[in-house]
Amino acid sequence: MIRGLLTRLTLLLTTGFVALIAIMPFLAPSTQIFAYSDDDLWVHDVRHHISHRIGTDLLGFNAWTWSPDGTKIGVLVTRDGIPMFQIIDLQGGEMRWLTVRAGQFPVWSPDGAHIVYAATDAEGIYIVNIADGSLMRHAVGVLAREIVWLPDSRGLVLTGWSLTQERNVNPNAYLIQLGDPTLRFLYEGVQRTRISPDGSRLALVSSRRNALEILSLENTDDPSLELARSNGSVRHLIWSPDNRQLIYEVAFTNLSSLLVVDIADGLARTLVNDVSEYASYAAWSPDGQKFAFYSQLESGETQLTIQNNTLTRNVPVSLSTGFTWSPDSRFLLVSTSTRFIIVDAINGDVETIPARSNHLPMWQP
Repeated sequence: MIRGLLTRLTLLLTTGFVALIAIMPFLAPSTQIFAYSDDDLWVHDVRHHISHRIGTDLLGFNAWTWSPDGTKIGVLVTRDGIPMFQIIDLQGGEMRWLTVRAGQFPVWSPDGAHIVYAATDAEGIYIVNIADGSLMRHAVGVLAREIVWLPDSRGLVLTGWSLTQERNVNPNAYLIQLGDPTLRFLYEGVQRTRISPDGSRLALVSSRRNALEILSLENTDDPSLELARSNGSVRHLIWSPDNRQLIYEVAFTNLSSLLVVDIADGLARTLVNDVSEYASYAAWSPDGQKFAFYSQLESGETQLTIQNNTLTRNVPVSLSTGFTWSPDSRFLLVSTSTRFIIVDAINGDVETIPARSNHLPMWQP
């Protein structure tokens, strides 16, 4: 039935970009959908095992973002040589075109009102008002590397380099409040940053001290709190959904281990014991009941390990650049250079999709 509906979809080709003008029933938010891009933009329905191309002419490979309700995708494209934001309604609504400036890494705000992205025609960032299409430039004098919205959409954390900094040093962290032109400096030289799920704190890895630290985002004048230091390289910083813990990876020359630190008392412990010589890329499931990580055995084989309070499941997979949980905490999506691997965290079933993606796919919210 689903395949029959797909064959009857009406598509409109507009300047090289495919726009859906019929309702796509398999894209309802109740299903599990992820989007990815190679030279085109695709969506894949995990439950019905269907992929569909929805666009071409992307303005770079980091050029699209989901709306927070999962019904739309915003895409930076070129139309007659002009940078545009195309808002695609996946439920069959009207498609919108917004004239913008060239950029990359768009991120939709949690309240759905704005899209922010890094400028590529100048320094700084652009913030698009979805309602009226207006464009505001911010953070002039900073070359953006990463932009993350605060959960309540009142502002965002920007990491990037000032114009006087070399690109071979770690960037700085800044706080931007919507409606306030002030760019508030937070920290110099950060390797990693992560906002807590409740938006109150920023976890960061200091490049000066190679230390894991916590900053308040509610009172930015407070000094940072140091939680842990390491002789290795600290990476892949992850908050627990309940804001109480942080998982971080410490990498040495031939060894990588995962540690978890309690925010309240600052005590750190090894998360993985006697599983492998190499453990990395840990992530909690959105419901906070499970976590997963990559591990490499002494034999050299790699696997994805899924754990909860009562069960450990090991699924052989190729080591890749990362994985993501589906919003319902059921599936894990592993991305490699030639295929996607979808792992059912409940029964261990594995589906492989031959595909090439320029960056880690994103689940429909």
